Amino acid sequence: RHDGQRRLITTKKTTALVVPPTSPSFLLAPPLRMAAAAVAGVDDMSPENKAYLAELQKRVERINALEPTIEELGDDELAAKTDEFKKRLANGEDINGPLLEEAFAVVREAAWRVLELRHYDVQILGGLILHEGRLAEMATGEGKTLVATLPSYLNGLLEGKSSYIVTVNDYLAKRDMEKMGQIHRY
Repeated sequence: RHDGQRRLITTKKTTALVVPPTSPSFLLAPPLRMAAAAVAGVDDMSPENKAYLAELQKRVERINALEPTIEELGDDELAAKTDEFKKRLANGEDINGPLLEEAFAVVREAAWRVLELRHYDVQILGGLILHEGRLAEMATGEGKTLVATLPSYLNGLLEGKSSYIVTVNDYLAKRDMEKMGQIHRY
């Protein structure tokens, strides 16, 4: 599958997250550089970004901790998780609680089984950001399409809700729907 190492993916490409304009600290800050700075102990991030990144990183760690358990599930058991999540939501469980982390871990495993693609930690960060209704800007080749599978699956669990994934042209829309749709149909 992968080497088991949890590495920080760093790149010179631009990746950015935007705090909503309603936030008292509206800003644009690159999460890859934010994460690298946090690991290196660099202190050039705003306190808001440091706190936000720390919270997101805790969630990524919880998602990663679920990976060995999710990997052990058989194909039918993994596919049954969708119905389990829907029942839990119908019983009042908060979509933003532990269910979110389990759902992201399930999507990561489904992506591996059908496409042999595994979401990197930074892509999970992107999925968390998008789920919160924030914007995530990523350069070509950083895995935007794979990132979108996380919040689109999670929000698809909500009764009567759907997600719209917008891309720049019909060719990419068709290609990505066919490819990434395999994850959601798993």
